[in-house]
Amino acid sequence: MHFTKNQWTRELLEEFIGHEESSTLEFKSSDGLTQGSPSQVDSFFEALSKHVSAFLNTEGGQLIVGIDESSMKDKIMAERAVRLSKGVRRSIFTGVRFSNKLCDRIHPSVGAYINVIPVKVGKIEDDDLLAFVIEVKPGITAYQAADKRYYSRNSFSSEPLDDKDVRLRMLADNTPRAKLIFIEELFPENTSWEQYRKEFDMHVQAKCELERRERKDPQLTPDEIAEKFASGEMKFDVKSGVFPPRRVTAGRLLLNLSLLNFGLVTIKKACIQFELPPSIDKSVVLTFASDHKVADRSGDNLLLDIDFQQCNPNVPIYPEMHRYVVSFQIDFPRDYCEVAFDTSLKVTAYLDGGPPSREQIDLHELLLKNSLELQQRALEIENAYPDINLGSV
Repeated sequence: MHFTKNQWTRELLEEFIGHEESSTLEFKSSDGLTQGSPSQVDSFFEALSKHVSAFLNTEGGQLIVGIDESSMKDKIMAERAVRLSKGVRRSIFTGVRFSNKLCDRIHPSVGAYINVIPVKVGKIEDDDLLAFVIEVKPGITAYQAADKRYYSRNSFSSEPLDDKDVRLRMLADNTPRAKLIFIEELFPENTSWEQYRKEFDMHVQAKCELERRERKDPQLTPDEIAEKFASGEMKFDVKSGVFPPRRVTAGRLLLNLSLLNFGLVTIKKACIQFELPPSIDKSVVLTFASDHKVADRSGDNLLLDIDFQQCNPNVPIYPEMHRYVVSFQIDFPRDYCEVAFDTSLKVTAYLDGGPPSREQIDLHELLLKNSLELQQRALEIENAYPDINLGSV
């Protein structure tokens, strides 16, 4: 699983105009954040906590703060979204402040289940006007709103949960469960790019010298050669056999693996198993950050033991979604992304007392996706000579 770029925009919010609320969608005007006293703003967040509690206690959903609904008097548009609110000044509420004021009113902790996304809907006096999209994931226990009640979501509203339903939700998961999230980024080797630039410079010089000899021009200085190419007087002969170097395809894939605890029990130890594809075991080097110690390696398997009691107190996987990040890198040889294979790096996390959690990374897919970035960097070097005909690579 990978994090994706935020896609929320004013235009996307406007697409909700005319829509009704549902079991997974709720609209709220943002005027309550700008037109009331501090106590009224607190009441606004307390009301929001009921809806968020309901989403957590059912199947999740989206709560959009920044869309006005029609009044009940409008029979045609009743309970439908009619317009965007004027928005909230960023200087008054940022996404972080909004999230903190909301999450502080819900218990137990819900920070990892709620994502508050500020969306720019306008501007006034050099200050952005914002709406807020609250994305809520289904929780793992019963969640209490600011009024000390537990809510669930039905078709169009949030209703209090019965006692038996609260008890069932609290007992639903009393064992730790892990979730793995990967964030990847590709770093081409700097030495490869330096060498590539040197080789490309040599290629340009060779082409220039070849062209000079074929035209029997007098000896020209590099500046004079550059001027002739810029003016179009000199061009490469593509049949000369002097070509640019191969584009660099070597790279370093840096991955951050976040290990999340979905249970309600303190975790003391964990073990992460990496299963390397046999076809690439000898070609790819997997390296962990200095604070991660490899416990065992046999064949294609690599084990990483983690003792949270020896970690920094702010790091361990404690109840309510505290996370532990394992950083490692995968070094690929030159031209590796041109090699096709159908296996993946498989990762399994074991928390003490809990079931295993499994994820896998399609290395070939990642490299193909990131190869566009590598090609772009090569083009940046080549485009430093925009008036030179490179011929075929």
